[in-house]
Amino acid sequence: MERRFARRGGQQEEDAEMNVDPALRSAQQQPKVPQKPLFGTPCLDTIKRIKKTRGISRRTRLVSLVVDDDPVEGCAEETPTVERGIPQSQSGNASPMSMMESSVSKCVEAALRRIFIDKEFPVSMKRSPRRKKLEDREVRMERAAEPSHERDFLLGEVRRVFKDMFKISQDSDFIVHQPASREEVYSYQYEDGPGPNPQNLAFDLANGSRTPWNAKVLDLLLTELQERCTQEGWPFQRSDRYYKAIIEERYKRLRTVWKAAQPKVTEKGVLETAAEVEDRVNTKKDETLKAVRQSTRRRNVSPQSQAHFDTQRLPQKYVRRITVLKHLVEQKSDQKDEDLPAWQWLQRLVKILGDGGMSSEESDVENEFECVLRVKNMGWRREIERELNIVDHQRMLDDDIFAPQGSKPLKRIRAPGNPKTTRKPTTGLPEIFYNSKWLAGLSEREVEGLEITNEMFKWMKVVVA
Repeated sequence: MERRFARRGGQQEEDAEMNVDPALRSAQQQPKVPQKPLFGTPCLDTIKRIKKTRGISRRTRLVSLVVDDDPVEGCAEETPTVERGIPQSQSGNASPMSMMESSVSKCVEAALRRIFIDKEFPVSMKRSPRRKKLEDREVRMERAAEPSHERDFLLGEVRRVFKDMFKISQDSDFIVHQPASREEVYSYQYEDGPGPNPQNLAFDLANGSRTPWNAKVLDLLLTELQERCTQEGWPFQRSDRYYKAIIEERYKRLRTVWKAAQPKVTEKGVLETAAEVEDRVNTKKDETLKAVRQSTRRRNVSPQSQAHFDTQRLPQKYVRRITVLKHLVEQKSDQKDEDLPAWQWLQRLVKILGDGGMSSEESDVENEFECVLRVKNMGWRREIERELNIVDHQRMLDDDIFAPQGSKPLKRIRAPGNPKTTRKPTTGLPEIFYNSKWLAGLSEREVEGLEITNEMFKWMKVVVA
């Protein structure tokens, strides 16, 4: 019986297979290809589908803090499971993670309170390069358009504000300034600290002007300057960016003075003593004053001499020589003298050299009573002292060029042992104006930096007949 039913069942399956469509049968006989597993979760797929249909929200996100009257009870109510997980024996010792969370929460709370309650917005926000470039350009244009007397007035007012606020009479007095402590700076920047005291301002001299503490001090100084401008009725005003720029420059100058007076490490690896610091500061001050006197002597030009030139504040020696040569060339041209080409050559020589090719002097005392000027050696320049002495000597011979009034010209001493000039070589001159030995000791890059021109200049030998 079992064999008969099994045979009958096999026949029914064969009949069913014969009644099936051949295309469907071939499709069923094809081997099944394993499908790739689908990675992802239903939640992730749902989120992606929502983003695709609704888009991503671009609205402003708010950050808020809930201030509880009893923070201990609030923490106990919100996180009961955490307290149960902590053994009672360790309740007095906070874990490092909880300490970090507490510090972060304090910083965030102080920042939000400063913004929303105290209305103090961050002053050290970074500006985009384009915005910074535009603002700097506006300040430069404002400076370039102002007259010199207006700028001198505003700089004097800024110095007066610093003198009154920091109780100093000159820049050197700022070396005793007591900077703000690190605790006060840290508390103001990262916690809910009070910040700078307007009645007793103190800079954070360890950092620049962009830190929150120093930026706040500069804002207080700017406010004081604006109040004085309104109360005193200044004849002209400037933008806030202009005022802030010169205030920042003033701070940088005073900070440089303060840092120069701090003890430094000596060659022996120890800090300087107070006496050593004082000697170093006084030596540097004398060198600075000496350089200022030399610069003033070179640029102390009378208004009558400046009337012959378009540019102002040219070196005195350059203006004097140009004036002498101009007068002599005009005189020789009218009289048609034979030595006119020689004077024209000297005139062209001085003009090509320019004010940068004129040497400077250093005052000295000779024979214990005579004041003299020692001409500094310019190693880069060709030896043209003899030609220039001819022009200088002619000034004392012709009284109609320069009036004999005033102080008597000092004796100038030229010697190889005189000090060397500290000014850089003048660029853009013909090669014949440079010292050949000095030029041979330069590298190729240094020679390229001189920008030597191909202008032809034939050298002449001029002597006094």
